[in-house]
Amino acid sequence: MQIYEYSVSYSQVILSALLWLFAFYICKRQTAIYNSIEEADTTILYKPFGFLLVFGILVFCYSTFGCSGSDFLHYWDLYNKNAKSDEPIHYEQFYYEIIHLLPDGYYWWRAAVWGTATCALMAIIHRLRTDADISCLIFVLLLMFHFPNLRQVLGFTVMYYGFILLYESIEEKREILLPISICFIALSTIFHSTMTLFIVLTLLPIIPGVKNKYVIITLLLLFPILYISFSQAKNYLLIWAGEEYGGIERATHYIGSDFRSSANLFGLLKMVINRFPILALLSYSMWHVFFKRVETSMLCKNFLMASFLMIYLSFLFENNDVSSFLSTRLWDAAIYPLAFFSMVFLRDYITTRFVKYALLCVLFSNLYNLAYVIYSVNRMNAEYLISL
Repeated sequence: MQIYEYSVSYSQVILSALLWLFAFYICKRQTAIYNSIEEADTTILYKPFGFLLVFGILVFCYSTFGCSGSDFLHYWDLYNKNAKSDEPIHYEQFYYEIIHLLPDGYYWWRAAVWGTATCALMAIIHRLRTDADISCLIFVLLLMFHFPNLRQVLGFTVMYYGFILLYESIEEKREILLPISICFIALSTIFHSTMTLFIVLTLLPIIPGVKNKYVIITLLLLFPILYISFSQAKNYLLIWAGEEYGGIERATHYIGSDFRSSANLFGLLKMVINRFPILALLSYSMWHVFFKRVETSMLCKNFLMASFLMIYLSFLFENNDVSSFLSTRLWDAAIYPLAFFSMVFLRDYITTRFVKYALLCVLFSNLYNLAYVIYSVNRMNAEYLISL
């Protein structure tokens, strides 16, 4: 048990909630204006460049100063430890060097890391060549609440920008983009020790000749067998992760620690609120793309399949004699390719009844999480459980 020497205030978490709500408002407002020409506003806020600029600033402020969970305090603690250390503690070398290059202050470090991630996010939205208002609204609903939580976000945004360039080079036969895309994908590995795993999971759907429809059916049918037999493979996973994470002890923190997900009624209710709408969107999208064979791009198909694989692994590890850090991290990681897929695919389905209800459930989930952070601010300030 660790008692923090620093804390967040009610005003800070309330400001975080207000920033999220304002970002949601301007996205909805922009969508309404885009869909109703007669209501078009000539102010810079609602011109494409002005809108993205305002939205990017909001995401930057929310990610740098906003607190959406105990990870904010956890990183503050690690920042102070690394600032006093002669070698990285838990952080990758990149983040350690940033700490010692920038002026003293936790928020300087957050501004550098999440500011760069925000720039990469804006580059992704631009590169997807879809409606900015829909893309930003999808980001707010699916990703924005979790965006400030993990430094891994920098690795994800850089990696998926690289994959977007990769698919662009393949589909549009722009060979010059191929080496650039590989550089971005490789660069993402310095931002978190687990990025190699997510690169592999995102590359798997590219394997030629594999029918995603049959892969999905086979994996779903095999899930009970794989879930039961997983505990026998835990030791092999621990050995692999020890190499990947940089040591068995560090891998144990994620895989073999005593941190387990709550199975009480409140914990199950929170899980249903947060996960049900995501699973609904995932199922709806897979049914249309892989079973009804709705025409879409290679990028959409592969990002959707990568999201399914990550969520599948997340459930495979859930409460299966393994630290729930791993299951939670896989779930969080799966939202990134699902969100980028949705930015492109759901723009044609966002007015359908099912998608509307699913997004309303996502909105409720976000409002619940924002309220819960405000409610639990005293507990976050008082203590933080560290699993060894």
